[in-house]
Amino acid sequence: FQEAAREVKRAQELDPLNLIISTTAGWQLALTGQSDQAIEQLRKALEMDPNFAPARRTLEAVYLQRGMYKEAVEEQQRALTLAGNPELAAALGKDYAASGYRGVLQNWREGRKELAKRGHASSYNIAQLSARLGDREQTFAWLERAYRERDSRLVSLRVDPLFENLRSEPRFQELVRRMGL
Repeated sequence: FQEAAREVKRAQELDPLNLIISTTAGWQLALTGQSDQAIEQLRKALEMDPNFAPARRTLEAVYLQRGMYKEAVEEQQRALTLAGNPELAAALGKDYAASGYRGVLQNWREGRKELAKRGHASSYNIAQLSARLGDREQTFAWLERAYRERDSRLVSLRVDPLFENLRSEPRFQELVRRMGL
């Protein structure tokens, strides 16, 4: 993390208006447990371009990390709207109002599972949703599927905060070993 922090800082010095670098700096802060600073960094990126969806999605993830569910849903709605899905954003708001954040996650996971049947959803993302729901068995099942599918998102497995409470489990350690991480 220290080496990465130096590299990101240098990149920001070289290109201070680069939104990807700014967003990466925010995510890096979140991964090291500095969520307040991460939120501040991501808001700076969004001040440069309020329509920059990667910063919105990253801010949503940081809000989730902090248990700020209302704010996370709002960011997800903005990101969906920016992606051309205002109907889905509105449905998300209705789901949240009707069944809270857990209901949103369950509906989102079920939708992703349906997409996965046609090869249009990341198994790693479904594992993340399962982890958010506290469903350990489904989390491991989807992580195994992500491994079989060679899901590129698995490179974040060891540092993804969503899997923090699974790291001591032998199944998790075995998966990391098989991946060569």
